[in-house]
Amino acid sequence: MNELSEYPSIQFDNNLYNSLKTKDSRLILRQMRSAIEEFNHNKQFDSETFTILYYGVQQLQKDDILEFLEKEILKRLDVLEFEILQMKFLQATLDDQNRNRKEHLYQLQKEILLSFGLYDKHNQMGIETILQFYKTKIKDNDVKQYLQNQFKKIIRKENLHNYIKNRLIQIIFNSEDCDQQISDLLIYCENIAFITQFITILAQNSLEILQNESNSLKQVSKVLERVSAQKPNLFNQNLPVFIQFYDSESYCLRNAINTIITNILTEHLNPSKEEQDVEIKENQLNQRLFLIQKLTSRIIDKNAYARVHTLKMLRVVCSQNLIPPNVQLMMFPLVIARVQDVSSMVRKAALAFIKQITKYMKNLFVDGLQMQNFMKIIEIKEQNEFLGNEIHKTLIAIDQILEDKANAQTEAEFKELEDEENLVVSNLREKKKLQSVFIQYQEFMELLQKLLPNIELLLNSKCITDIYKAISLISFLFKQKIENTDVGIMKMLIHSNNPQIVNKLAKKFYILFIENDNQQIPINNLIHLLKISSSKEQIYLEELIRYMIKQKMIPESTIEIIWTNFMRTYSTNQHEQLNQYSKLVRITFGQQSNLLTKMKLDQINKIIEGQKKEINWITVIELAKLIYYLEDKTIVKKYFQQFSLILYFYFGTPNNLWFVACQEVLNLIQFLPVPENIYDYIIKKFSFKIFAMGMTPQKNTQDFLEEESTLVFNNQCTQLSQLLFIVGQSALAIILHIDEIENQLTNLRNVEEAKENELDKIQGGCEEEYEYNSVYLQNLCKYNVIQKGFYQNYVPIILEILAEIEENNVQLTILHKSAGLCLCKFMCLSEQFCEEHIEKVFKLIQNSNSDGIFKNNLIVAIGDLLHRWPNTVTSYCRQLFDGLSNQDFIVKQTSLNMLSHLILNDMIKIKREITDIALLLTDPDENIQQSAKRFFFQLQKKDSRRILNSLPDIIFSMSNEESHEKYKSFLINTLKYLDKQNEQLVEKLLRRLKENINDFEVYNIVYTLSKLQMKESLARKFYECYPYYQERLENPQIKEYFQVIIQKLMKCGLNQENKQILLEFEELLNRGETKRRVLGSKNNSQKSTRSHTNSQRSIGYSNILEQLYTQSTEY
Repeated sequence: MNELSEYPSIQFDNNLYNSLKTKDSRLILRQMRSAIEEFNHNKQFDSETFTILYYGVQQLQKDDILEFLEKEILKRLDVLEFEILQMKFLQATLDDQNRNRKEHLYQLQKEILLSFGLYDKHNQMGIETILQFYKTKIKDNDVKQYLQNQFKKIIRKENLHNYIKNRLIQIIFNSEDCDQQISDLLIYCENIAFITQFITILAQNSLEILQNESNSLKQVSKVLERVSAQKPNLFNQNLPVFIQFYDSESYCLRNAINTIITNILTEHLNPSKEEQDVEIKENQLNQRLFLIQKLTSRIIDKNAYARVHTLKMLRVVCSQNLIPPNVQLMMFPLVIARVQDVSSMVRKAALAFIKQITKYMKNLFVDGLQMQNFMKIIEIKEQNEFLGNEIHKTLIAIDQILEDKANAQTEAEFKELEDEENLVVSNLREKKKLQSVFIQYQEFMELLQKLLPNIELLLNSKCITDIYKAISLISFLFKQKIENTDVGIMKMLIHSNNPQIVNKLAKKFYILFIENDNQQIPINNLIHLLKISSSKEQIYLEELIRYMIKQKMIPESTIEIIWTNFMRTYSTNQHEQLNQYSKLVRITFGQQSNLLTKMKLDQINKIIEGQKKEINWITVIELAKLIYYLEDKTIVKKYFQQFSLILYFYFGTPNNLWFVACQEVLNLIQFLPVPENIYDYIIKKFSFKIFAMGMTPQKNTQDFLEEESTLVFNNQCTQLSQLLFIVGQSALAIILHIDEIENQLTNLRNVEEAKENELDKIQGGCEEEYEYNSVYLQNLCKYNVIQKGFYQNYVPIILEILAEIEENNVQLTILHKSAGLCLCKFMCLSEQFCEEHIEKVFKLIQNSNSDGIFKNNLIVAIGDLLHRWPNTVTSYCRQLFDGLSNQDFIVKQTSLNMLSHLILNDMIKIKREITDIALLLTDPDENIQQSAKRFFFQLQKKDSRRILNSLPDIIFSMSNEESHEKYKSFLINTLKYLDKQNEQLVEKLLRRLKENINDFEVYNIVYTLSKLQMKESLARKFYECYPYYQERLENPQIKEYFQVIIQKLMKCGLNQENKQILLEFEELLNRGETKRRVLGSKNNSQKSTRSHTNSQRSIGYSNILEQLYTQSTEY
């Protein structure tokens, strides 16, 4: 039943509507009840009744109002169709905002739109109903289409434009999830003038919105971004208005203008979209460069989300070839800097943009110059030099032609010279053009070389996304044959034992090195990787290859080809290839020893026998390692005896690989029965060969070192060093053997504890027995083995050899090195023996006769001793810091690595010593720099305040004439590792200035304060602590540092209260007065300032909406 025509048009009372805004909701509810009673009595709405009811539905989102509407109003649909239907829709909209009754809302949308046809039949309220649809998401396509048609009818009346624009803006500011509907409305609107005016007004009003109204600004940003994607030319016409978004405190608006500029560049100013004349192309190029410059300036935006968005937009522009090469090269250093950004999101976006730039440069320099891969920098420099010489020759030729033209006798001769001149000039232009390309080529490649260390640093990041993206980019650059990327490839291997990353790493290696139809190529690639890898990298590479074999990435057929190649005969000049195949066989078959069939084991046996005649130590070493991995340990004895005989044959050889082979062979003893007897036999047998003393045991059927070699090595010094190596290794083996027995005792104790009864538990049971056995083992190792046992015979020999090093100008030999390491291994047996000789080890490190390798080995040994006997060794560890200033690279690197390990694992505590490590951040050697950076990176990750908390002690210890400049260097190098929460440190340092301290400490404190990162809360801290340093301001240099602090605080975006404090602080500083003059007025100033700020904040947003609604009723 439709009785709407019986009622006159209802006028909306705007003044009443505005007055209701100030009233309490309970009062409004009473007025609504009165209004409905009036309606029930008169059967019609007057202006006042309808305005009250409409306001209640639109503004009051409360359950009691909704319940009241359901009972009193919404049931009267039969009386007044349109107004009630509209209120019902508004109520459903509120339900939708409460995430309730969505399907009911969608049904009402259709019902309302289809229930009345002409919007102007219902005047302003009809328009309002149409606009209300834009507050919510519309899913039904029929509803969307009908709504668009209705809006097209409305927009035809220009006298309604201002009203509609203001109401739409109000909806954007007040509603959530309306951006899609509003954007579609503007995109499909045919009135260009209306859209242009609307987006301009929306932008201007958005600049006045307070930053804390972030939801409103997000809606604005989304609308402008969507519309600019479809109609970029409209934004280009009013670009100055939108450029002002860069001055906004809201990152949403700054992101919006970035998107708008990107859409203008890619859609409106893209030369590939349409044909243009020369003048238009020139104008558009200038405009593109201007907009690209605007985008580039936001790479260093203060907000991380804004920096990410900027990099993404630049990547989009770059992907469409809209950024000239010279501009890309100018912005490339900024992008490289973002690889070290504090935000992982920014780092990720920067790496993606670098990949895009590299693709562009590949098209330009590789494809454009018709090459297969990127050139090396030295090759580019040579080409540049060649082109420079060619250009110089061409210029000389042109000068000669011009001279000949001046002397030409005939017109034909002149004409011929003129043609030649044109040809040479054209050639000169081509050469100069090519030279400019190669200059850019060289610049790009040099920038890439600066980038690579930063990417490699990300491989040690605590953020797994950093590692993923770094692996991806390094792999991409390696595939493009970029110079020095093989270093990054090898550094990626550090994650081969990380279960979270190894799968991605293996996939990259499979694509780069394994995936190929020719099965020999993957083998060649693996051999090349083994060849170029360092000893540490080789360990990780082996882990990765084993993982890939386990995952079937390396098929068994490839492994069989490796064995076949290994078994073929190699000539003398092919030993290097044999060595690499030996390693590869050990890696592949060690992982799958089940592939070692009886036939292959027999072949190994023949190879070992052949080594007695013609030795290849690498083959011996790798085969000994391979036998170690055999699952059937019962057959190890046969191979061990063969290997031992080889060592015996070549005892005294000057080849240092004998030591490596000996270590691998001795490792097999643990799988043999009664290993201690075998060590005893071997040591005595080798000792007898040197000293010819009756130390050898009686002959029996177990003797396997009876066969004598025809080879004779008479170097007793080398033989003694090899003997001491065997003795030292056996000492370590005993430690491991005792540890294994202890573990077995522990397991037995656990089993016995499960069986024993309650009485045994009360009396101690097997616990007491276990403690007794454990103490017995330790005492056996501590006293019987070293002090009274077999090894005691070798201690005097070792000490006598090491005593020679203390003499001046003694040349260090392999014997001295073996004796030193043997002493360290003996020290692992007994804490008492370690305590007696630990000082001698440190003296050997400090001795000028000791070379770098010897010192390096001793430092590593000290690390092992520290794990073994921490109470004894810790007090000497401070001497390891002396190695950080050693001129030998190996000593410095090892000392740094060892100290990093000890500090990060809390095995030693440091304070001032951290400065010695910080100074290595500027070490001339790049590897040392990277190691120092990794240390501070890990230290910050472990405890972000560790360095910050140590600063006061560091300042105190370095406040002298010798260390003053050294402290400045330390602070500059470690600033980026300092925690940003530094209020307590600032107060502590300021209080320290009041104490009786020397001038160097004062300078260090003030210098530190001037370098710290400032933030708003520190303004009050400096002001309140003014009395602590007031007297120090008499020194002009100290005062200058505090003025620097004030300037840094000014840039922190202070609120009105802190700004007033800072102004008073600056005035105190300039006049040198006390705080008493201003303290009296401070509280009143703060109160008035706070009141003013709050009032400004409260009226800022409401004024805009009030103005919008006032304008919306004037139509």
